[in-house]
Amino acid sequence: MKSMSGEQLADCTVGKQGIPGDRGWALRDETTGEITNAKRFPVLMQCSAKYLEPPTSEFIPNAEIRFPDGTVVQSDDSDINKKLSDL
Repeated sequence: MKSMSGEQLADCTVGKQGIPGDRGWALRDETTGEITNAKRFPVLMQCSAKYLEPPTSEFIPNAEIRFPDGTVVQSDDSDINKKLSDL
C-alpha cells in the first residue's frame, strides 16, 4: 500500500510499467475522493503491507496489513474501511 512499509522481494519481474503490484493498493479519502498518503496521515508509515499471493501485470491480489499495535487485517475484510479510518 502506498505510504506503508512494504515487503522485501527475493526476485521480481520488471515490465513496461515497472514492478507488478508496486503501489497496486492506495488509500482513498472518502470525504474528498482523493488518494491520500503519509504526509496527511503519518501513522501509515508505522503500518506494513504484503500481498497474499504474487501480483502480476494483470492481477493485483489482496493484501495483509499490519497495524502499529500488531493487529493484522486483510484488504478484503468487510470492515477494513472502518479499521483504517479508526487508525
